[in-house]
Amino acid sequence: MARLPLALWLGLAALSLQAPPGGEPGPELPPLHYGENVIDLLEALNVTRSVRGVSRAPGPEPGAPAWRFRQRVPHLTLPWDYAVYLLASSPGALGFHFVARQSRGTAGTLISLVSPAAAARDGRPLLQLASSARADQLRLDYRAGPSMEPASLLFPGGSPLARGRWARLALDLRPHRLVLFVDCRPALLLERGGPRDALSLLLPLDLQVTFASLPGDAASKFL
Repeated sequence: MARLPLALWLGLAALSLQAPPGGEPGPELPPLHYGENVIDLLEALNVTRSVRGVSRAPGPEPGAPAWRFRQRVPHLTLPWDYAVYLLASSPGALGFHFVARQSRGTAGTLISLVSPAAAARDGRPLLQLASSARADQLRLDYRAGPSMEPASLLFPGGSPLARGRWARLALDLRPHRLVLFVDCRPALLLERGGPRDALSLLLPLDLQVTFASLPGDAASKFL
């Protein structure tokens, strides 16, 4: 029997930014419902048109398109003007929203924010959301507090993407609060303590936002 290529089926990927008017929302709805500014990652990266290693496929619902990612897909880094937009917006919050199906037995990065200057010092990204279907783990790597020390959070309950089925995953990040939504329901709410534990959303001038991998690491591709 021929071996099927490892692949990611993706129906939606978006990045939202800025806190909504009137203060922080409660954890009733995913962040994209708050009327925030949203970057459609699939459109911004031309995934819906023509990218090597990506092909159109049936989506999670009849008539809904999806895109299948294979190993030969390149690292997909947002053009510089999108990074400038993020820097100019000075976000008080970041949100990520994905509708995806991860291949069984794989591990990879859903999205990464990298400063090449900071990575040259310690080899770590500013922010990285990674899912392992092998270990059934969802992990957030981030920078904590004013010192920007690297830190990691392993989400309890495993990865919603590790079951080989379509899942809707949303993450709302604020300095002192983190909310994870799975299939449009709040699955986890974490409140951060003092300034040392706060999640840093400071974005440097050399910011690089890469979808479905960590730049320079072929093994990090989300398939």
